[in-house]
Amino acid sequence: MDAYKATVVAREVYGKNVTLFFKTNMPNYESGQYITIVFEDTEIPEGKSYSLSSAPFEDVHSITIKPIGEYSDRLCDMQPGDEFLHTEAYGYFNIKTDRPLVCLAAGVGISPIWSVIKQTRHDSEREITLAYSGSSLSSMPFVDDIKNFNELNVSFHVTQEDSPYRSDRISAKDYIKGGAVYLICGPVEFTRDMWEQLVNLGISEIDISTEVFFE
Repeated sequence: MDAYKATVVAREVYGKNVTLFFKTNMPNYESGQYITIVFEDTEIPEGKSYSLSSAPFEDVHSITIKPIGEYSDRLCDMQPGDEFLHTEAYGYFNIKTDRPLVCLAAGVGISPIWSVIKQTRHDSEREITLAYSGSSLSSMPFVDDIKNFNELNVSFHVTQEDSPYRSDRISAKDYIKGGAVYLICGPVEFTRDMWEQLVNLGISEIDISTEVFFE
């Protein structure tokens, strides 16, 4: 396994969730991919995988983390100047097409989707729709960036606090678009539920790509 050294240059905090921005000499990657981070002094020396929330055209890489275990807790505590080892990027989350894109995200499941959205808009004028769910607005990464993003049809679903965006969980039927492809990322229950809803609404399985964030 080729290992690359990353140096943290900045961090952003959203409740307990953290985005680490880092510099690395990793080769080119595609939006929606993930890296495996390796801490050799842990009980999981083979590493843990984290989706990149940065887009390939950006100069600085980033991952977004929820503190739910040894690796994630350690990453969330990192500060500028800290270093970690990681693999090259891999994975096939993004569906390559010019068709309209519908993204359904929950919590830190926004990470690979945000990567895809940024790169898609950088490369094209393709229609993009995002439905983004979280327990509280303050814990949802990139909300301000998403609000200010160019030509993005977005709706927020805040499920557990008073907010202008207070609502029930996402209903896939509200986001059906003719000819679209669908990206889903979030916890297991959310991802399975969105996938089942889309399939039951007649969306072909080949037009749906999923990724799960374990909690």
